[in-house]
Amino acid sequence: MYKQRSCFVKPDNASQNIWRYMSFVKFVSLLDSSALFFSRADKIGDPFEGSYPPLHLNNRNTLMREAIEKDNLADSRHKGLAKRNAANEDFFNRWLLQISERAETQPIYTLMNCWHMNDCESAAMWTLYAKNEEGIAIKSTYKGLETCFAKSTSNIYIGKVHYVDYENATFESIDHLAPFIYKRKSFEHEKELRAIIELPRSETLMENNKKYVKPIQPPDDGLYVKVDLDILIDQIYLAPTSSDWRYGLVTRLVRKYRLEKQVIQSRMDNPPLY
Repeated sequence: MYKQRSCFVKPDNASQNIWRYMSFVKFVSLLDSSALFFSRADKIGDPFEGSYPPLHLNNRNTLMREAIEKDNLADSRHKGLAKRNAANEDFFNRWLLQISERAETQPIYTLMNCWHMNDCESAAMWTLYAKNEEGIAIKSTYKGLETCFAKSTSNIYIGKVHYVDYENATFESIDHLAPFIYKRKSFEHEKELRAIIELPRSETLMENNKKYVKPIQPPDDGLYVKVDLDILIDQIYLAPTSSDWRYGLVTRLVRKYRLEKQVIQSRMDNPPLY
């Protein structure tokens, strides 16, 4: 279910419209599974996912020491270790190295489901993510996304993406999930909202009355998370190039899955009037 996390910033308005653009096949999969697909961050296609700006790394020692002094580390598992080692420079540096090594593999254990924030349709998003007449867009709201995960057992964090100049930026938070809500300014047109799940790396089991730690293998590409489609979906839009028969097909599909949602044919490509 949805869970708050300090480094994840909500839109100013809970009724902010959000859109997810997809192919017809993915739309059918959404209806059939009642689940959103969360992709592994390393499979998104941006090699900078989960990485840190150089300036942030240069300042990390100071940021970590300040966090220890304020007892403000996001990951409670590291608090005791940090306090014991902060006074010892050698141990402190080793701890920072462990943090860096963990951060390098963090994209494998971080799953994301991405939305576009906009009051209306986006021609750019239709072009990028629904390139032909089979394109479909799901219109929802931030509040709808936040509340549709009520039956999920995973902790799901939701926040706006911040677009920064990676050559000159530093993150405000030292939370190890913070890098996943920052992107380079060249992606600013996406106006992205992200739902994020962090997968566990291991589990503690019992065998012969002894505890042992077993590593958990992450999924190859991601996983599906059950949602309440009635809560999530406000309206369904067909691509501007969609034909009349496809509109009828989608309308029948929506009824078949017992969704009382309006299907709208996009008019973005309607001819101009003079």
